[in-house]
Amino acid sequence: MKITKEMAKNAVAYINEHSFSASAYSYEDSNGEIKVYLQIDDFDFELSKDEIINRSILWLEEQKELLCEE
Repeated sequence: MKITKEMAKNAVAYINEHSFSASAYSYEDSNGEIKVYLQIDDFDFELSKDEIINRSILWLEEQKELLCEE
């Protein structure tokens, strides 16, 4: 499965909302591949495709729950 910009955006949002010591960011490399990185202190770690997909799904599920509560 190819990672889309929307999936990366969702994964970044999920990590940034749930992490106290890390932040996340995404970018598109020169080959057009979307990457997501987790940044802790001065270290950057690339998330695997599965991790991006899982966090994107978790974020979407949370947003759906929030909409249902309103």
